[in-house]
Amino acid sequence: MSASAFWNIRQGFPFNPTVQSPTTVNGVSLRPSIGQVNVQVTRNNTVRYENFSQLDVRVDKVVQLRYLRVVPMVEVFNLTNANTVLSRIARQNADNANNVSTVLSGRVVRFAARVNF
Repeated sequence: MSASAFWNIRQGFPFNPTVQSPTTVNGVSLRPSIGQVNVQVTRNNTVRYENFSQLDVRVDKVVQLRYLRVVPMVEVFNLTNANTVLSRIARQNADNANNVSTVLSGRVVRFAARVNF
């Protein structure tokens, strides 16, 4: 029987909120060649997402059946069922500013078998 685990821990990625400029003011184009510009609200990389932690485990057992070697296995991804926020809407002058757009996938259990002959 064998068991393994993978624990992935890292600092959260930077969250750089921005404000998007308009292309025109009162119908007059500011700079037609530039268009809209995203301006950062804070200094670069001063705001970060929460730290990321994910634990994956695997257990398997070799079973010999005459000429067959069967290895049933169970794998669990995101064992702690962490729901870490991975990204948000960064544009602050949008209706959906700071809404969560990506979350770490929930716990997944996989049952499998490998057959060698």
